[in-house]
Amino acid sequence: MRLRSCAPASTSPDAPGRSASWCRTSHRAAGPPPPARSSRTHAESRVPHHRRKLRRFPYLVDQQRLWIEARDVGDDNGTHFPRIGEEFATTGQVHTRTVGEAPCRLMNSRALTHFATRRLSELLPTTA
Repeated sequence: MRLRSCAPASTSPDAPGRSASWCRTSHRAAGPPPPARSSRTHAESRVPHHRRKLRRFPYLVDQQRLWIEARDVGDDNGTHFPRIGEEFATTGQVHTRTVGEAPCRLMNSRALTHFATRRLSELLPTTA
């Protein structure tokens, strides 16, 4: 679930004078944290030397299967994301609550993305 708080861009410190809107998004995650979250994957895509892979998707055209290729952020496989999530939790910006019997963590996506981008810039090797 994403919680959104939107305001005109003129009130945003990041984009003064623009006509578009900006939003602060928070995530509520239930249960144990998965190996990757979309905010952390997005953060890695912002690092110039991020891990890369090539994804292939089948596409049907006139009863013929074609394969579409797209570059994507490489898989973390538990290498950095769990550590970054734990480090971010120590900043005091993650609030844990219980919904039913599931532990949930509420955090600001923008803050997590900035934190993860900085940490991945430090953790990922600059040469492949």
